[in-house]
Amino acid sequence: ITGSKLKLGSKESGIYFAPIDSTEEINSDESTWIKVPENSIFRNKPGELNFFVPNNAESGKYCIIVRTDYLSTAKRRKEVIEVMSNPITII
Repeated sequence: ITGSKLKLGSKESGIYFAPIDSTEEINSDESTWIKVPENSIFRNKPGELNFFVPNNAESGKYCIIVRTDYLSTAKRRKEVIEVMSNPITII
Protein backbone atom coordinates (compact mmCIF):
# COMPACT_ATOMS: atom_id res chain seq x y z
CA ILE A 1 0.00 0.00 0.00
CA THR A 2 1.40 3.40 -0.90
CA GLY A 3 0.24 6.82 0.25
CA SER A 4 1.18 9.24 2.99
CA LYS A 5 1.28 9.04 6.78
CA LEU A 6 0.67 5.29 6.68
CA LYS A 7 3.33 4.14 9.14
CA LEU A 8 1.94 2.06 11.96
CA GLY A 9 2.62 3.46 15.39
CA SER A 10 1.26 2.13 18.68
CA LYS A 11 -0.43 -1.15 19.60
CA GLU A 12 -3.76 0.38 18.53
CA SER A 13 -2.38 0.58 14.99
CA GLY A 14 -2.81 -2.25 12.53
CA ILE A 15 -3.77 -3.57 9.12
CA TYR A 16 -7.06 -5.48 8.90
CA PHE A 17 -8.94 -7.44 6.26
CA ALA A 18 -12.61 -6.59 6.84
CA PRO A 19 -15.10 -8.91 5.07
CA ILE A 20 -17.67 -7.25 2.85
CA ASP A 21 -21.03 -8.57 1.69
CA SER A 22 -22.58 -8.68 -1.80
CA THR A 23 -23.64 -5.02 -1.48
CA GLU A 24 -20.00 -4.14 -0.65
CA GLU A 25 -20.87 -3.17 2.93
CA ILE A 26 -18.20 -3.85 5.56
CA ASN A 27 -19.13 -6.21 8.35
CA SER A 28 -19.27 -3.86 11.36
CA ASP A 29 -18.53 -6.75 13.74
CA GLU A 30 -14.79 -6.22 14.17
CA SER A 31 -14.40 -9.70 15.62
CA THR A 32 -14.77 -10.95 12.01
CA TRP A 33 -11.89 -8.76 10.82
CA ILE A 34 -8.54 -10.43 10.23
CA LYS A 35 -5.54 -8.55 11.62
CA VAL A 36 -2.26 -8.83 9.72
CA PRO A 37 0.29 -10.18 12.24
CA GLU A 38 3.19 -7.86 13.00
CA ASN A 39 5.68 -10.43 11.74
CA SER A 40 3.90 -10.39 8.35
CA ILE A 41 4.59 -6.67 7.88
CA PHE A 42 7.98 -6.31 6.25
CA ARG A 43 7.94 -2.62 5.31
CA ASN A 44 6.43 -0.04 7.67
CA LYS A 45 7.25 3.41 6.32
CA PRO A 46 5.24 6.65 6.24
CA GLY A 47 4.66 6.30 2.50
CA GLU A 48 4.57 2.53 2.11
CA LEU A 49 3.25 -0.57 3.87
CA ASN A 50 4.19 -4.03 2.58
CA PHE A 51 2.79 -7.17 4.14
CA PHE A 52 1.77 -10.74 3.45
CA VAL A 53 -1.91 -11.65 3.21
CA PRO A 54 -2.84 -13.51 6.41
CA ASN A 55 -3.03 -17.29 6.02
CA ASN A 56 -6.45 -17.36 7.68
CA ALA A 57 -8.01 -15.01 5.10
CA GLU A 58 -10.44 -17.21 3.18
CA SER A 59 -11.57 -16.63 -0.40
CA GLY A 60 -13.94 -13.71 -0.59
CA LYS A 61 -14.23 -9.94 -0.76
CA TYR A 62 -12.57 -7.64 1.73
CA CYS A 63 -11.61 -4.03 2.34
CA ILE A 64 -8.20 -3.40 3.80
CA ILE A 65 -8.38 -1.13 6.83
CA VAL A 66 -5.27 0.69 8.08
CA ARG A 67 -5.40 2.21 11.55
CA THR A 68 -2.57 4.36 12.83
CA ASP A 69 -1.72 7.13 15.27
CA TYR A 70 1.70 7.85 13.74
CA LEU A 71 2.67 11.47 13.01
CA SER A 72 6.45 11.40 13.27
CA THR A 73 9.21 9.62 15.13
CA ALA A 74 8.63 11.80 18.19
CA LYS A 75 4.87 12.42 17.92
CA ARG A 76 1.67 10.41 17.99
CA ARG A 77 -1.85 11.54 17.16
CA LYS A 78 -4.29 11.93 20.03
CA GLU A 79 -6.69 9.62 18.20
CA VAL A 80 -6.18 6.67 15.90
CA ILE A 81 -7.18 7.43 12.30
CA GLU A 82 -8.52 4.89 9.85
CA VAL A 83 -8.35 4.58 6.07
CA MET A 84 -10.08 1.99 3.94
CA SER A 85 -9.22 0.52 0.54
CA ASN A 86 -11.57 -0.19 -2.30
CA PRO A 87 -12.94 -3.76 -2.25
CA ILE A 88 -10.47 -6.51 -3.11
CA THR A 89 -11.04 -10.20 -3.83
CA ILE A 90 -9.01 -13.07 -2.45
CA ILE A 91 -9.27 -16.16 -4.63
